[in-house]
Order: sequence, then structure tokens, then C-alpha cells
Amino acid sequence: MRRTKLLIVAGVVLSCTVFPAADRQKPTISPAQPIRLSTATGPGSENMVLLETTVGTDGRIAQSKVLRGEPELVSAAQEAVRGWVFEPTLLNGVPVPIIMTAAVGFARDDGTRMPVTAYVDRSGRVSLKGPFDLGDEFSEGLAAVKVGDGSPGLYGYIDKAGAVAIKPLFLSAARFSEGLAAVIADAAAPPRWGYIDTRGVVVIPPQFIEAGPFVEDLAPVKVGSGTTAQWGYIDKTGRMAVSPQFAFAGRFADGLASVRVGSAKTGKWGYVDRTGRVAIAPQFAATRDFAAGLAAAQVENGGLWGYIDKTGAFVVRPQFGEATAFSEGLAAVRIVENEGRAWGYIDKTGAFVIKPTFAAAWRFREGLAPAQPLEGADARKWGYIDKTGAFAIAPQFRLARGFGSGLAPVLAFR
Repeated sequence: MRRTKLLIVAGVVLSCTVFPAADRQKPTISPAQPIRLSTATGPGSENMVLLETTVGTDGRIAQSKVLRGEPELVSAAQEAVRGWVFEPTLLNGVPVPIIMTAAVGFARDDGTRMPVTAYVDRSGRVSLKGPFDLGDEFSEGLAAVKVGDGSPGLYGYIDKAGAVAIKPLFLSAARFSEGLAAVIADAAAPPRWGYIDTRGVVVIPPQFIEAGPFVEDLAPVKVGSGTTAQWGYIDKTGRMAVSPQFAFAGRFADGLASVRVGSAKTGKWGYVDRTGRVAIAPQFAATRDFAAGLAAAQVENGGLWGYIDKTGAFVVRPQFGEATAFSEGLAAVRIVENEGRAWGYIDKTGAFVIKPTFAAAWRFREGLAPAQPLEGADARKWGYIDKTGAFAIAPQFRLARGFGSGLAPVLAFR
């Protein structure tokens, strides 16, 4: 049996059901390779995509449906499982299809960064190049980059000219937000997150298991140990402003932050305000950030996504296979038609402004969004579209992230 060789994801079979009814038999697959690329939203992200897949009688993945996962990770996860090959499951000696639940994980060790060969400007021209081998999006004029191949490469920050603004001193580093960035500054075991300012000076000492970005003067952090660890919110002095009480906590956006109570599998998501008071009761299987008064929400695991207002009521009915937060007036969504493969962009009424013709699509930043054509010679290559849906930068990259300060990190095909 062929060993599945994955560049960016590794998977685990959680369960399977053989049909027609018979003794259940878990299929066999060779161990996947460790993940080396993280496209997650930052420290504190739950970097896991849960897929319900159908394995055909030939042992190959026939289709997959997203049960849970960050939108920016879904495309990579689905692309990975398409390459998996199993030993066919036999019923009375005859191959039969099975339904399988698989978890596809994304590594935590590289935070939010991605392997890059360059930063491109809005024309697609290479503006910055190495000597770093990992780089994040620009935020507040700075981008976290890893210097040095392999371990123990350290992270620092560059400015828009490519000059080192903060020396590479950190084991991991996130984006700046409101003048502060979460970093792991030493090799303590277990590692702990703290915060630095734009000079690289530690202003909140390392002490957190996980740490998210400051938004609206508060940042989500995880404290404690083992199964009793919980999330709360700190202010810019490092003082706990909202006591640790959540199983997971997201960043604030538009005055509210999404929080989860209960386990990752069965827990419910709701929203709290800056005092920690419940603004929308936990009732959703998954949620996204609020933007312009709306947030994407999923009622049940594996169900459809819609958009709620700040009362928790759906104003765009659940109808999408995946949905992202609004950015610059548009939100990327995946339709359930066309085998659930196509992404497009809607406005706040739920109407499509950019038709679903993309294999993958991310948020707009500075008027451009990374996207992959669904079909044609450039399918599965990343480029950048404008708000008409036309490619402003032709599909040509293996990976691409959002623009910031006029620059975007990309990984070219070798």
C-alpha cells in the first residue's frame, strides 16, 4: 500500500462506518508525514479540520464534507485526503464503500507563518526575498520571519524594506496588533507566551500556555495546567480583565468575542462582551468573528453556515458549506452545490457579489484576496483577485497569503 506523503497536513482516522450494515472495520493507512506548514489564524487557534469522507470500493477518497475547521485550513485538508489510499474494506469478500471521519491537523510549532520565497507587491512583482525561510503577513508595518534553515531557527521582524526591525531572538512570534505581538522568548519547558512591543522589548513576561492578539485593548490567553487550563482575557498591563472561565476564547471583533463552553467535539459557541458578560448564549457548533455587525455561525456539527446579528438571530439563513468573517464588505463562502467545491463572495444580504468559481478563497485585504481557480490550466494555483472577481495577479503560486502594508507573502512552485 502506498504511503501518503503530505507536505502540509497529517491525518488520523477517528472512526468509520461500513455500509451496507456489517461488522465495522477500520481501514488501514500508512502514517502521514508531520505537518510543517500552519495556515492558522494565530497562536491560540485550534489547528484541526474534521472531515467526513467517503472511501470508495477502490480504496480512494470519493468525497469529503467538512464537519469542523478554520476556513483557511479546509482547502489544504481536503486536498491532502484526496491523496490517501486505503486497503479496500471487504464484505463477504466484496469491496464496499465506507464512511470515515478523519482529523487533519496543522502544526503548532511555526505559529501563523508559512514557508515563503518572497513578498510580492500589488502588481505581483517580487519586492522582498530571503534570507528568511518562513514569513507571515505584514501587520502594522512589520512581518514575523524565521531566519535560519531548520532547527533552531529563530524568529524576528522585518520592515517593508526588508530590513531587520527586531532581531531574531524568539522561538515563535505572531503578528503585531495594537502595538504588541505574542512571542515565545526562551526554551523553557513547557514554552510560555508573552508580549513584546515594536522595539522588541518584552512588556508582558512569558506566562501563558496560549496567547492571541490584542484587539480593542484585550487579548485572549490560556492559563492553568492540564485539563483544568482555561481561557480568559488580559489587558495591556498583563492583568486579567476577564477571569479564565472558557474552554476556548477568540479575539474581540466589533465589540464581541467568540467563546466556547464544553469540549471541542460537543461544546457550544457563543459571544461575550468586553466585561466577560454573555452577549449571545452559547448555542452554536462553530462561529467566526463579528464584522460590520454580522458573524458566521453553524447551528450543528457538519451543518450549514449562515450569518447572525448581535442578537444571535440569523439574518442570512444557513445555506453554505463553509463561511468566513466579513472583510472589506465581503465574505468568502463555500456553496453546497457542485459537490461543495466552489467558493465565492457574498455581501451582507447574502447575495453573491463574486460568483462561486474558485477552489479556495480567503479574505480581502487592501482590495485583493488570495484565490485558486476551480478549473483550467491554473487550477490549484494561487493568485489574487480584485472585488470584481477578476485576477489582478495571475494564478502562479503554490501558496499565497493576505496583503499588508502593500506586500503579501507567497511560496513559488519549485
